[in-house]
Amino acid sequence: MNQYDPRQVLYALEMAAKAGYSQEGIALAIAKDCGKEAELRAELEKRKGRKFLGIFRMHGEPLESILERVCTAKDETRCMAKEGTLYLPRDLSEMDLENLPGNLRDAYKQAVPGTLLHVDELMCERRDNEKLRGLGFYTPDGAVDSMDGKTPTLRITREAVNPILKNIDGAFGQLVNTGNYNVLPADFEAVKAAVDTVTINLTKLGLQGNNDEWGYLAVDTSKAITKYNAEAQKLLRRVFGPTDDDYTANMEMLRESPQRIKETRVYVLNPNYVKKHAKESPIARACWLNSFNSSSNFYADERNVGDRNNALRGVRRASVSELQGTAGAAAKNY
Repeated sequence: MNQYDPRQVLYALEMAAKAGYSQEGIALAIAKDCGKEAELRAELEKRKGRKFLGIFRMHGEPLESILERVCTAKDETRCMAKEGTLYLPRDLSEMDLENLPGNLRDAYKQAVPGTLLHVDELMCERRDNEKLRGLGFYTPDGAVDSMDGKTPTLRITREAVNPILKNIDGAFGQLVNTGNYNVLPADFEAVKAAVDTVTINLTKLGLQGNNDEWGYLAVDTSKAITKYNAEAQKLLRRVFGPTDDDYTANMEMLRESPQRIKETRVYVLNPNYVKKHAKESPIARACWLNSFNSSSNFYADERNVGDRNNALRGVRRASVSELQGTAGAAAKNY
């Protein structure tokens, strides 16, 4: 394990349990890899003799929670950004990132949840990894459009609360067949509650284009982000940031590339389209970041999710057999 990812750990523990291996043994192996074996042993020693409350649970606290607390203590750069907290840039250098090919559904099912790169992370990685500049990617960002009273509104989410990825099979079918995914009420509440969701008034973006379905915000790569209005700044930081310094560096990358990109675009649904199609319930679209050959445009209105020649970027999920082999080897050592 190159960094502590709570969801990957939980998956490994679940597979170990199914294979009949000791959950404590697997947890100790993970802690050893994080340099925290002694600390976890001390925590487990404190709990000897206390009532076991179910799978992975000791006196009410899940084993995976204890393991995360121990492994990430005083070493926050090793762990992934947590769900439900203000988003912080992740250290990508420790992630075994791959391009996961396929349509949106098939590519997502290859990924370890929580490891996929959002659009702003991909833009920043492109500064150091020029091979990514010639490729386009689906991104795990959620684009949820709704009517907030009389205001057509876009909410861009991180992976954890993206309603399409949370219901990938059903959402994939709806997008392919109808072009929109109807967001479930509980999922929309999660979108609104997440502190890293960015909420944008679509009518304040000054959108261009004559299409009834979509419009775009034209982005001058030589223009400072502070020259845009407040709603546009929120959108641009979310797509090309996340910080103002990142935005500036990413615009410079586009300008100085062999393509000499003077203008890039962010595509969103037309406010009138949202008024018509989201008046009963919120709708969601997938997201796509284009290659430099197509000006690195970002689409928060993507419904073409069935193309098998596309990809997501993240950590590949290990197969069940690989996890069982790792779990078995670790259990024999403890």
